[in-house]
Amino acid sequence: MTSQELISALEAARILNISVHSLRDYRKRQLILVAAKRGNADLYDKADVIKRYKIIEDRRKQGFSLSQISLMLAKETNNVISIPGPQDPTAGMSNQELLHGFLAELYQNSKNKTKAYIKDLSRKWNVHFTEQGKK
Repeated sequence: MTSQELISALEAARILNISVHSLRDYRKRQLILVAAKRGNADLYDKADVIKRYKIIEDRRKQGFSLSQISLMLAKETNNVISIPGPQDPTAGMSNQELLHGFLAELYQNSKNKTKAYIKDLSRKWNVHFTEQGKK
């Protein structure tokens, strides 16, 4: 387990080269998280702040809004999506279920070159999937 290096809001803003006002906005949107409190002061985990800000910058360059990025970060749990095996689509399936089934079938029936391409895309979009029952 690594120890956290806690930094102030002012130092976090300086490291990220943004204003304290922007840092507060990112905190309110839950893009950057407070690691601890000291009195009324928010403290941030330096490594986490840098990692999250890099994700924010990368996704902004891809055209996502801060609201969209906030939703993505909130939904990510280790960035793993468990995709069920292929099945016949039904009218009651959600778009997510349809997409997961489509990806699972595409992946299972692909040649190695296509599988490598799918894995490259998942790294680019920071979304990784596992076939059901595999990790």
